[in-house]
Amino acid sequence: MQWDLQFLLDMLQSAALIMTYTAQCSKTRFVANVQLQDSVIRRLFVITEAAR
Repeated sequence: MQWDLQFLLDMLQSAALIMTYTAQCSKTRFVANVQLQDSVIRRLFVITEAAR
């Protein structure tokens, strides 16, 4: 049960970070910024791993 809560917290924190990273970002800016793409992809990976 404790692990489930930790995984859920990891997922929520990663989703919040994605929202922070992309809040003021247009699609054009996102596509042009490889570092931002990497950051979002990394957080999506954390979410998928925690969901397993």
